[in-house]
Amino acid sequence: MPLYGRAFLNTDGPGTPYSGVGEGTWENGVHDYKKLPLPGCEERVDESAAATYCYDAAKRLMVTYDTAPMARRKAEFVKERGLGGAMWWESSADKEGEGSLIGNVVDVFGGSAALDQGENCIVFPESKYENLRSGFPNN
Repeated sequence: MPLYGRAFLNTDGPGTPYSGVGEGTWENGVHDYKKLPLPGCEERVDESAAATYCYDAAKRLMVTYDTAPMARRKAEFVKERGLGGAMWWESSADKEGEGSLIGNVVDVFGGSAALDQGENCIVFPESKYENLRSGFPNN
């Protein structure tokens, strides 16, 4: 799940054309979740798309991202279907407290006590790659 938002410039909102992505927190067009919604933007929810975005009509700027309720909805989807779990590429962009996407997903999964506390076990004995079959012996 993303802990960032993707920006779209010169747009009238979802489903309309855009031109450019503008600035970002650490890369053009990418904003840390903890910085969202951006100042001057109105946060909106599209329930049918299970999506959240903020929009600044004066700047014609839209940023799409997940919020705590959307993260909970995705976590419920994972639980209901017995999927393997959830992951985040990098967690420093998360909010703290009730707005934390990671915290909300962990809560839906039953709290930290419900999470696997074991060491990672990366075993792929059937891989066509020798280093992967051997468990990355040179690392």
